[in-house]
Amino acid sequence: MVLTRESYFKEIGNNLALLQQSIEFRTASNLHDLGILAEDFVKDLLNIVFDFQLENLNSINSNQAGIDVGDTLNKVAVQVTSTTSRQKVKTTIDKFISHKLYEKYSRLYVFILKGKQQSSKKFDTQGCFDFQESDDITDFKVLLTKIQCLETEKLQQIWEFVDREMSTTKREDRTGGELDHIDYIPDRSHTWQHQPFLAHYVNVHRLLNIAASSGIRVVDIPAKNLDDLGSIRALPYDDYHALMACITELLQYWNPKVLNLQNASNLTKDFIGCTFEFFQTDFKSKNVKFWNKYDEKPKTHRIYKKDPHLYLEVEDVKLYLPLNLAWMTTDTSYHNFGVQTGIADSLSGLCILKSLSKDREAVFTPLVIGVHNTSQSIENAVQRGERSSKIRQSW
Repeated sequence: MVLTRESYFKEIGNNLALLQQSIEFRTASNLHDLGILAEDFVKDLLNIVFDFQLENLNSINSNQAGIDVGDTLNKVAVQVTSTTSRQKVKTTIDKFISHKLYEKYSRLYVFILKGKQQSSKKFDTQGCFDFQESDDITDFKVLLTKIQCLETEKLQQIWEFVDREMSTTKREDRTGGELDHIDYIPDRSHTWQHQPFLAHYVNVHRLLNIAASSGIRVVDIPAKNLDDLGSIRALPYDDYHALMACITELLQYWNPKVLNLQNASNLTKDFIGCTFEFFQTDFKSKNVKFWNKYDEKPKTHRIYKKDPHLYLEVEDVKLYLPLNLAWMTTDTSYHNFGVQTGIADSLSGLCILKSLSKDREAVFTPLVIGVHNTSQSIENAVQRGERSSKIRQSW
């Protein structure tokens, strides 16, 4: 495959942005496996870009202090980290000095996987070696500026490496392969068919996490200040609609394999982490109170029974879907979550099984919840030659 110089650079940039985004969301969820794998990725990438001969020192000596990869020929050492704090850089420099690594390496780089932070203070190297923050603390964005200046042949080499490595890090959908050993699933996994016509609840962070770890490129997310605002509903008008359009497209592209929430009586801990769908399901709700987007964010107990949640009983299992009110999409969506009645009726969506207790209480993380376009479903069923009654039975 032959691309233009501009296309090579664009593809490289998109893949590196995807990797950084994936690391950010996984570390935010206390999942650090991708950051560990990124050590070798960064090592090989730097070797191609700068013609280094870096080796992973952790594979040679698991107790190597202060640095992760090194090149004794070019006297270059690199610490690869997802921690963005100034203290992390200071600790790296202190270890570099205390172990006299400057005698073997004359240059120390700190590569920040999640993006470097600016600092006005200089770091004290005790005169042992030279360290300039602007040059020696780097990240994927800074590296791209170096890559952009390389010749086309080198760009192609980098593109081939990045594209190959990113392909191997995309996770297979868990319900696609890991459930084959479970013989008692009544309907097995199937492709999600019931995307809500109107989304009343969208777990933005978790969906973007899934997108990144599934290899879906989501660049320039129109919700960069969402955490500061504290609520989807507090976004400016244009950003709100751009975000909802982005999420809708993401869900259509993701097209996940799912299991049926109505068969929850068969749940075991083997299903933890699997994605479940529900279609026009009547939940009960508790502690869901209207929160004005301009008011202070409601305090939570971090206990799913005391905080806002949906719940449903399926035979011997009680299902809980804790709700973060920040993900409510509109003021009017509260009505569908039973603020007054305690009954949330005819909801469709997706959730992931988080835990299952000995008392058969299953806690799910909701991804998207809304109402389904029943009229369109009936019309589609008629066109397929099905009777409309089968729509209910299909889930």
